[in-house]
Amino acid sequence: MTSRRDHPRGYTGWVYEDTFKDLYQPPAAESPVDGEEGDADGPDGAEKDAAPAVPGHDDGEIDLSREDEEIKAIKANAAAEEERIERLKAHLAAKKDEARDLDRKDAEFLQQRWGLVMREQVPVPESKLKRMLDHD
Repeated sequence: MTSRRDHPRGYTGWVYEDTFKDLYQPPAAESPVDGEEGDADGPDGAEKDAAPAVPGHDDGEIDLSREDEEIKAIKANAAAEEERIERLKAHLAAKKDEARDLDRKDAEFLQQRWGLVMREQVPVPESKLKRMLDHD
């Protein structure tokens, strides 16, 4: 495991390189100095400058095309969910207005029929809104 002291001048990229080593291809290592581990061939006889292990990452760039597609799908789902919520809010507002009108009609009926005033002479019953939403 690499530590902070292994990198000069406060280089912190090693944290990401270590964490995302499957996505990150480190830059090519310097060629060995003469006399040090001097073979250009690897243990299996292949050259060290062979094609990179991960196709499409030879320039050190990370391929984000799949992530871009996922982001687009997430944005589309969020837009659809936002539209559904707006429709639900409009539906609830309509039901609330309808329930308020029914409650007002009940209060007017009590006033006209028996001269009773809601809240003063008659307790306020549950709103019609609860029953209207329970049936939907």
